[in-house]
Amino acid sequence: MEDKRRRVEEELVEALGSEGKIRTIITLAEKPNQLFTAYAVAKRTGLRRQDADKILKTLLQLGWVKQQTYGVKKYQINIDKEEVKKLAEFLRAIEAI
Repeated sequence: MEDKRRRVEEELVEALGSEGKIRTIITLAEKPNQLFTAYAVAKRTGLRRQDADKILKTLLQLGWVKQQTYGVKKYQINIDKEEVKKLAEFLRAIEAI
C-alpha cells in the first residue's frame, strides 16, 4: 500500500507540479469532449507554445491526456483515468471549471 501511495504522489507532483501544468489541465478539463491543438492550449493558458508542447507531452506520458492525430496533433483530457476524473470533479466542485 505504501508503494502505491508513493507512486500516486509522484504522479501528482509530475502532473501538477507547475502553474503551467495546472492551467493546461484546467483548460482541457473545462471542455472534456473537445480536442485542442498545442497552439490553442498555449493561447488559452497564456503559455509559450514550446512550454505547452512540453507540458502536453508530459501529461500524455502520464496518461492524463489523450492525443489524436488528424493531420495535426490534438489533445484531450483523459477522463477515463480515475485520478483525472476525480481531479475534474474536484475542479468542478470548487468552480475552477
